[in-house]
Amino acid sequence: MKYSEHEKLKEVQKESQLCEEFLEWLTNKYAFCEYNRHRSDDNQVLVPAGYIDKQKLLAEFFDIDLDEIEKEKRQMLEELRKA
Repeated sequence: MKYSEHEKLKEVQKESQLCEEFLEWLTNKYAFCEYNRHRSDDNQVLVPAGYIDKQKLLAEFFDIDLDEIEKEKRQMLEELRKA
């Protein structure tokens, strides 16, 4: 496979789209929280997570390397320029 990360992305396209739609719905109804990592004691407190990058979240879930996707895109563009 010449563009292996793009192939992986293509294989999970339907599932990824469904997950993305769910995340969009979810973030419009609920807030994401995380444990405050700056506390040194055992009394962890939930705090708002702030901005959630859905693309990175989905890429992590589906084991897609976004840096590799970018490299492959650049390679595709270079090949198109040469053609």
